[in-house]
Amino acid sequence: MARYHVALQSPHVDIIAHPSGRKIGIRDDLDLDWDAFYREAAETGTLLELNGSDERLDLDDRRARAALDAGCRFTIDSDAHYLREFGNLDFGISQARRAWLTAEVVANTRPLNGFLAMLAKGR
Repeated sequence: MARYHVALQSPHVDIIAHPSGRKIGIRDDLDLDWDAFYREAAETGTLLELNGSDERLDLDDRRARAALDAGCRFTIDSDAHYLREFGNLDFGISQARRAWLTAEVVANTRPLNGFLAMLAKGR
């Protein structure tokens, strides 16, 4: 949690990617004080990633919902390293839908100016 605290307080960090650190079937989630993490992310305006990689699905829908309830905002991505992985974006969108996230709290649903404004908000 100490490392995340430093990152969340940094003016150079806009987004925390795959926050739980899990890799499904390979590595378990980080043991964090999740409520404190969500609270600090919301307070600093740091966006949280919903990673659509089938190896990660991180944040999962339950954690994304808890983060939303704490006031967090998000990005959704495919974690594509190859063109064939771009379809993973659908998994990230599915996670967001199960968490009841709306376009208003997802930065990359907006045109560039809106995305940049959401990054600046809260910083």
